[in-house]
Amino acid sequence: LAWLVTDDRFLHMVTLLEMLASNLCEAKQIYLALWSLGKIGVVSDSVTSILRSVAANLHAPVLANFTAHELSIVLWSIAKLQETNRDGRGFIEKIAFLVVGESWQRLHSFSAQCFANSLWALAKLDLKSLALDDFAQQCLERASCPQQLSHFSTQGLANGIWACARLRLRTETVHAFCL
Repeated sequence: LAWLVTDDRFLHMVTLLEMLASNLCEAKQIYLALWSLGKIGVVSDSVTSILRSVAANLHAPVLANFTAHELSIVLWSIAKLQETNRDGRGFIEKIAFLVVGESWQRLHSFSAQCFANSLWALAKLDLKSLALDDFAQQCLERASCPQQLSHFSTQGLANGIWACARLRLRTETVHAFCL
């Protein structure tokens, strides 16, 4: 995909998305836009502008329309975008706090993949906050129940274990997840 992020046609599409970003106000539009940019690893001033628009558009009525899966994908996406877009860090932090705030209410709906995405993203984002630490701890506790653990993919387990080490979560919960 390295060639794609330097292709003029692709960069033109990112610029068009930037122009439309202020109108991204539906859950599916937002999560797909962020996922596609994060998946490809786009580095551009346009991405910072898109993140600014998304951060401005995310409020309670919009967040209420996200599924648990979409919330975890947004966290994953902004963690990926942070790797390549340092200028957007403030917007990424705002989005992370908004999404985690909504995700608290949806933990009962989280699948193993949602837990894996969220834990990996929180560890990758490396934000220092008691609220985010508590959310990560709660994700791990819920992911550690046998019904959830049996649905984790090998990659999900690896990401979860890496996140446990990186986030320094409570030992007893980490043991339940890892054993």
